[in-house]
Amino acid sequence: MTRPWHERSGLLPLVVGHVLSRTGNVVVQFSVPFVVLATGGDAVQLGLASAAATLPVLLGGPLGGVLVDRIGRVRSAVIADVVSGVMITVLGVLGLAGSINFTLLLGLVFLGGLLDAPGETARQVLLPSIVGQAKIPLERAVGFLDATNRASVLLGAPLGRVS
Repeated sequence: MTRPWHERSGLLPLVVGHVLSRTGNVVVQFSVPFVVLATGGDAVQLGLASAAATLPVLLGGPLGGVLVDRIGRVRSAVIADVVSGVMITVLGVLGLAGSINFTLLLGLVFLGGLLDAPGETARQVLLPSIVGQAKIPLERAVGFLDATNRASVLLGAPLGRVS
């Protein structure tokens, strides 16, 4: 008896990891403006917080391929997600404790986003080899990964407002 595709490959862990990573990014994207405004920030601080969230993506994008080549696809994806997850957790804990200041917020948002682009690049590069193991069409696997992007927005936006 042949095992199902999700038991024959790493596609399921890749898709689950992608959902978790992207959802965390969406939560940060939605919650940071609320944190800035709730702590008495003004429009300038809101703009600086947006820049701190966008700049690492611009920097991390071109460096993503180099990082993935040097340390490997799986390792890059895991390291990127762990670093991002730690930064999001620290942000949440400090926010709940009421110990977050604007400079710390900017730093954590910047550091949390710095490896997002390389991590996403690594997950995309992993896809062809994983679908070979799963013996499913690449188009179907790309559809799964694309659906996770949409699911992360659906999950992350309300979670970002709650946080």
